[in-house]
Amino acid sequence: MKSFYTEGHFSFYKTISRLVSSKPNALKDALSRIQKNDRTLTHLNLSDMHLTDEDITTLCNALRRAGNVTLRSLDVSHNNLTDRGMIEIASISSLLTLDASSNNISIVGIQALTSNDSISRLSLRYNKMDISCAQLLSTSYTLKHLDLTGCRVGDAGAREFFANMSLLSLNLNANGLSNAGVSNLPGNHTLMYLSLNYNNISDAGAVILASNDALLYLSLIGNKIKNNGASAFKDHKKLNYLDLGENYIGDPGAQALTQSCSIRYLGVRINKITNVGAQTLLTYSSQLDFLNLTGNSVTDSSLIEAIESREKSNPPWFEAFHLFDHLATSQMTTRHDVIPDDLNRFML
Repeated sequence: MKSFYTEGHFSFYKTISRLVSSKPNALKDALSRIQKNDRTLTHLNLSDMHLTDEDITTLCNALRRAGNVTLRSLDVSHNNLTDRGMIEIASISSLLTLDASSNNISIVGIQALTSNDSISRLSLRYNKMDISCAQLLSTSYTLKHLDLTGCRVGDAGAREFFANMSLLSLNLNANGLSNAGVSNLPGNHTLMYLSLNYNNISDAGAVILASNDALLYLSLIGNKIKNNGASAFKDHKKLNYLDLGENYIGDPGAQALTQSCSIRYLGVRINKITNVGAQTLLTYSSQLDFLNLTGNSVTDSSLIEAIESREKSNPPWFEAFHLFDHLATSQMTTRHDVIPDDLNRFML
């Protein structure tokens, strides 16, 4: 919750300030650089500036008049844009990455964006979508990285995306998914990064997920996974990153995960793990680069101290979708090592 209140676009006082000054200043600066044909202009962050479709039209007209071909990434999240704005943005032929989260986009705008054959990284978080929107997005073979957190695509929509064999990373956090939503994932051999936090996936769904042989990164925070679901991942050959935080795996699930030969980053905070499971995981932790055991039912003082010590020595958690973070959008076009465009470029 801390980040919810500290990030700029959720700050009341910063929002009021932006109402007064940020929008005109940001647009003026952007238009000035475009008119000067500034070839260093590769990214524009216009998030949370109360932009309208008319503002976007002005921006895109300026890009066309200047013949700009250098703009690679654009963040227009948390504004007041509709399909009209998306149609304009879709005309930017050089655009590779777009964050249009938290706007008012329907299937018309999505159709326009999917017609752009250069956009490969797209975030549409918190734009409500029905099955027709999901079907349209899932047929795109240009998109490689897609973040649809909070879009309510449901099980049917999820299955549409898992049938897409072009996506490399997919974020379907908080979309009301059940086990039925992941039923066809085993047949997908191209998806490497998958985040399904805060859905309704239980042990049966975890078993399905574990049968996919391509995943390198899987986040399942806040689901309904118990020890049998956790145990399903112990034999996965490629999975490097597994976050099962805020589930119910207990000591049996924790102990089963120590049999994995591939997992290097493991998150199991708040999982009803007691001293027994904690001891097993801490012994196993020498094989891990990252281990988060906080918030469990550990009472032994020496184990608590060891957990705290391990937490302090952990490197930052690898976040496959960091490129879509509101405050990190400027890194979108430079951090290809984090989310590669193909498996051969994968580096940690």
